[in-house]
Amino acid sequence: MEKNKKNNKKIKNRNKKKNIKKNIKRRNKNKKIKNEYKMAFRKLKKAMQAKDSEDVLKNKNIICSLLDKAKNKGTIKNNARNRKKSKISKHINNYLKNNKVSSKS
Repeated sequence: MEKNKKNNKKIKNRNKKKNIKKNIKRRNKNKKIKNEYKMAFRKLKKAMQAKDSEDVLKNKNIICSLLDKAKNKGTIKNNARNRKKSKISKHINNYLKNNKVSSKS
C-alpha cells in the first residue's frame, strides 16, 4: 500500500493511487512549461539591461509564443496569458522609448 504524502494515511483504493500519480505528472508538466516562459522573461530582462534592442524583440516573440503554447496546453488561462503579454509589451515599449531618447542626446 502507498502512503499519501500530505496526511500519511495508507491509500487502499486503486483509483486514488492512479489519480495521485496522474496529478504528480500533470504538476511536473505544468512546472516545466511555466519555468520555460519564466526563464525567457529573465533573458528579456538581461537583454534590456545590456541594452540590446534586437535581442529584446527576439525574446519578446519567444515569450509570446511560449505563453500561447502554455495556454493551449491548459497550463495557464486565457486572461493570465493576456495579462502577461500586455505587461511584457508595456515594458518593451517603455524600454524602446527610453533608448531612442538616450541615443539622440
